[in-house]
Amino acid sequence: MAVTMFIASHHIRRLAVWIDIRMSHSIIESMRTTIRMHAELCRQLKELAVAENTSVTALIQEACAQLLASRRNRMNQPAKPIPRANLGGLAEGIDWTNNATIYDAADEAHHDHIRRQRAPGGVRSRASRAPQGKRTAA
Repeated sequence: MAVTMFIASHHIRRLAVWIDIRMSHSIIESMRTTIRMHAELCRQLKELAVAENTSVTALIQEACAQLLASRRNRMNQPAKPIPRANLGGLAEGIDWTNNATIYDAADEAHHDHIRRQRAPGGVRSRASRAPQGKRTAA
């Protein structure tokens, strides 16, 4: 649908989450709110409303409904396992169901990287690659 480009808007997400929270507490009432958007996004929204012969409010409502539906679907589905191809160098010997083990392995990889940087001949930052001393005019 054409409205999907507006789902990515941070402002609509915040509004949709707020509506979802209100609806989860069974508080249904008419409401007015102000949504701040970038000028370009607002212009595109108005153009789309004219093209689809509808109002901007209706488009925002449709986008919020789609966002809430997809969010509920994601919450109801079990988490997908991480494909082994995306595990990187941490795949072997790691219990991927234990968050503490994953964090420990990530910390160890980070500290290994720092040790390699500090080792003689290791990876250096751009600032340390700059020539030392003053430049002289030729």
